[in-house]
Amino acid sequence: MTDRLRHVNDFELRKFDPAFAALVAGWVQTPEELFMLAPATEPPLTADKVLAWTEARNLPLLLWPIGGDAPVGYSELNFMSHDARDLWIGHFIVPESSRGKGFGYAFMRLLLRRAFASLSAASVSLVVFPENEVAVNCYLKCGLVKDGVHVKGFRHLPGKYKMRKMKISSRQYRRWQTRFCSIG
Repeated sequence: MTDRLRHVNDFELRKFDPAFAALVAGWVQTPEELFMLAPATEPPLTADKVLAWTEARNLPLLLWPIGGDAPVGYSELNFMSHDARDLWIGHFIVPESSRGKGFGYAFMRLLLRRAFASLSAASVSLVVFPENEVAVNCYLKCGLVKDGVHVKGFRHLPGKYKMRKMKISSRQYRRWQTRFCSIG
């Protein structure tokens, strides 16, 4: 793959294959990076912990470059317990070598397309640490809007942490898609 910015049509989503759990775990380089990705997961991230994520989630997915020999992203689309038409995105990650090249943008667009077109979602949400500005900007660029603050504690860490809730409804997605559908 070249270093040019990637287009959504350069990728496809595939169901998570457990054979790639160690690869996904290897994308997290530091305890701080793991905290930003999965604050409830104690370091270090291992293949077994990635597999535990996939067992507890509804639809774990890998981002694959068309014609590529390995995935370049991992995330989940999860059904909310109160309403299966409301989904949330969990554990959204691309490897360090793929960051800043449009992979995350293409990945998020494919996740939203799957959620709204294939799964008939009413809304899709996620939480992100506000200091993770690159991720926040990616999500905003994909049409998500800020939707409040989520404060949570984690059993292996002291204190409470603020996370930004972000959300997009099916109506907002249709408007965003109409406005930006010609943009890769």
